[in-house]
Amino acid sequence: MLPCSRKRLNLPPIGFRKESTGSFTLGLGEDPLSLEKRLACTAGTRPSESHESASTIHPVCGGAGSRLVAGVMLNHPWTVETLIEGGALQASVSLARNDEEVVLIDSGYPRQEKQLLDALAQHGLTARSVTHVVNTHLHFDHSQNNHLFSRARIVCSRREFEWMTDLCDRLTSDSLTLEQIYKYYPELKSFEDDPKVVWAMVKVVQRFWSVERLGRREQFLWLEDWVSPDGMKAIHTPGHVPFHYSYSFETRAGAVLVAGDAMVTRGDADQNTMTFPPTRRAEYEETKKKLLGFEGTIVPGHDALFTLTALKHEEARRAEK
Repeated sequence: MLPCSRKRLNLPPIGFRKESTGSFTLGLGEDPLSLEKRLACTAGTRPSESHESASTIHPVCGGAGSRLVAGVMLNHPWTVETLIEGGALQASVSLARNDEEVVLIDSGYPRQEKQLLDALAQHGLTARSVTHVVNTHLHFDHSQNNHLFSRARIVCSRREFEWMTDLCDRLTSDSLTLEQIYKYYPELKSFEDDPKVVWAMVKVVQRFWSVERLGRREQFLWLEDWVSPDGMKAIHTPGHVPFHYSYSFETRAGAVLVAGDAMVTRGDADQNTMTFPPTRRAEYEETKKKLLGFEGTIVPGHDALFTLTALKHEEARRAEK
């Protein structure tokens, strides 16, 4: 049986200051690009590299400083780059940096350890350089290399963690039934005529998902209580899983949205991607529709980054052929 029990991780207590603007739900008609009041991070000076051990964890956030971006004064504007480009068989992994923070958004499959570390090295970084690993959600293709970053804070939704570990406990139970699976994934009932499809998904989860690979308990910061760095925003984007979050960043070149699996691909080819089905298809489609109104660069969960303008041009060219 896989080590998926939530009890074995011993969830850390919530002890961080809660801010209502630290994360929010993207409501109907809301502009995901709107710049809300920026949050001031608690002070903390990072220990020097020469005095850090492998187990030293970065402070929650850094000091002050500001630059003018798009007419708004921001502390430490971000740069966002792709470390691993998403595809049919792998999830996107993004790198966001400013003067103080080095943030990894999702961490990929277990088999991508070397690929991920090599990609960081190409940017002059090591695993020790990463200050935060932020998970859009905890499916194994997005979270199973968290453990490589022993000095990073690991940020995810507490409710997502509880939902996923409860699901994992079920999937590794000797008495697992289809009805128990449908409790978490009601959309899978569409495969009732061929339950082999459902059981195949279960076997994949049993093979790849391990709670230990999510990181040590003292590394965790619950998103619901985290004060995000200046210029970074968490957006609740449900549908793929109930407590999925996407992340927007303000950069000198404009806004960037790391969507995760709230938008699996840039178009309508989700069915060609080897990933989990939505827990709620209608909710997923509604979320994706809202995110397609984002006027900036979008990084899907399993596709190359794009802008809405470029996507429309691609669609127009295809229509002409």
